[in-house]
Amino acid sequence: MIDAHELTFAELPSLGRAYLRGLWPQRKPGLAAGQNIPRIVARIEGVCLDPAQVAKYRKICSLPDNAFVPLTLPQVMAAGLFAEIMLSPAFPLSAWSLVHVGNEIRAERALALDEKLDFVCWVEGQRQAKRGLELDLIAEVSVEGQTVWTGIMTVLKKTSRRKTKSGPTGPKIARGESPGTMRSVIWHLGGRLGRRYARVSGDYNPIHLSRLSARIFGFKRPIIHGMWLLSKVLSELDADLPAYPLRYLAQFKRPVYLPGSVLLSSRKTATGDCEFELSAETDPGKQHVSGTLQHHDA
Repeated sequence: MIDAHELTFAELPSLGRAYLRGLWPQRKPGLAAGQNIPRIVARIEGVCLDPAQVAKYRKICSLPDNAFVPLTLPQVMAAGLFAEIMLSPAFPLSAWSLVHVGNEIRAERALALDEKLDFVCWVEGQRQAKRGLELDLIAEVSVEGQTVWTGIMTVLKKTSRRKTKSGPTGPKIARGESPGTMRSVIWHLGGRLGRRYARVSGDYNPIHLSRLSARIFGFKRPIIHGMWLLSKVLSELDADLPAYPLRYLAQFKRPVYLPGSVLLSSRKTATGDCEFELSAETDPGKQHVSGTLQHHDA
């Protein structure tokens, strides 16, 4: 039987403060053979969005201005709750060593900016992958008792340094028949973008901030946040999004270094889904992210 731990908050925890606490990390025991991640649930009710903060988020991600919550924003808001789960003494793994490898968002409808949101977050789905242990960080957002948004962030705890030709990690993405390229655009990303996004999102992970701090964690230059990439994709494909309820799937394959340039290619399938790929500008065969936006039955 898995032990349950409940964490309840009166306000959304600060991800920035969690990173500061992480500078003096607790000694984590790791998982013994046959041991499961304990059930640690973080909750907060009645979250009200700050319109000024939402406007800043739209601007940094180039999202359109409307009366609804950006599709990716609840995932960003839940990050502080997940940080508290992983900093909990009951969580056996170090949060510093977890790598974001995939995302799935299911939205039953658009969220209005003035709605009060209830968050419930937990970790489950532990499974062995070729490079280590995968976990799913699950966030559910409810309005008046009804779940309207679900986010599943897949992370990898690396346990092997040996490079293998492993298959895609994260949520499985079924590719449809594509009539042809619908859109192609190049993004030029400045070297300060990671710091600018961190000021809005609160995600001050050192791998995003500077060349020096990124090198400490094994990256030659800072890399842009995965959630910024997924939000920026939405800004480009806004006019072609499927109708609600919708599902947004993405797999992260290679980091996007800053400064740098990436090519976004997208196409519409015969079923009306929207598929996309982010690849190197100079080598379209070198993928950074692939994904799809699709209508799904409620």
